Amino acid sequence: MNIKVTGPNKTTATDKTKKTNKPSSTDASAFSSMVESAQSVDAVEEKQQFSGSAQQTYIPEAENKVPEDTGGRLEFLLDQLQELEKDILSGNETRALERIKEALKTTAKDKDAMPAQVQELMDEVEARAEIEVAKMEAAKK
Repeated sequence: MNIKVTGPNKTTATDKTKKTNKPSSTDASAFSSMVESAQSVDAVEEKQQFSGSAQQTYIPEAENKVPEDTGGRLEFLLDQLQELEKDILSGNETRALERIKEALKTTAKDKDAMPAQVQELMDEVEARAEIEVAKMEAAKK
C-alpha cells in the first residue's frame, strides 16, 4: 500500500494510476514509415557503393595461384604460412601445405631485379616455408 504525505499528521492512501498514454494507430503508422524510409536509404547507399566500384567475382582457383612477381609471391607464402598456423591450432585439415609446396616449386621472375634486402627477405620466407613443410611431413610419418 502506498501512502501520500501532504503535511504533518495528514496522510491519505493514494489511488492507483491509470495508464492513459496508449499508442495510437497513427503513431504505429508513423513509426513504420520511418523504418521503411530508413531501409530505402540503406538500399540506395549499398547500390551507390557497388556501382561506384568495379565488381569482382570470387574465383577460388585464382586465389590459390602462385603469383609470378616477387612481392606477390612473398605475400602469398606469408598468407599460406598464416593459414597453416591457424589450421594447426584449430585442429582443422589444411590445404595450405600443398599450396606452400606448389609455391616453393616456382621462382619469382623479377627476383634478381629486386634490391638485396628484398631478396634476403624472400630467402628467409622461403626457408621458413621449407621448414614448415618438413615439420608437417615428419609429423605424418
